[in-house]
Amino acid sequence: MNFDANTSIISVGDIYYAAVPSIDGLPGVRVYQSKDLEQWEYYTDIFTNQGEWNVSPNPSLCAPQLSYHDHQFYLIYSDFKSSTRSSLNCESYLVVADRLEGPWSEPICLHSSGLAFSSW
Repeated sequence: MNFDANTSIISVGDIYYAAVPSIDGLPGVRVYQSKDLEQWEYYTDIFTNQGEWNVSPNPSLCAPQLSYHDHQFYLIYSDFKSSTRSSLNCESYLVVADRLEGPWSEPICLHSSGLAFSSW
């Protein structure tokens, strides 16, 4: 299995989860699981409906940062509105869930300048 350069990996107990952006549409983030970091299997999708994560006419979700703390999952991601060599127009959001399968909270806009990078 190949992961995108923007893949985020966390561990919860003895299981690892990888959040992989789809970049060009749905699902917005695909999640895989592993017990050994070698064998990965599909687990679930986050954002199976474009309206769940943005209102852009041309969505492009990237840089998902998955975290787990105090029995909750957190996902910070950036939604590109447009990008050129001289300008990067994206908004960053946070969503929270008790389970990776959801339901996820409504997106909270964190900022509107550049990519969101998080480390917990």
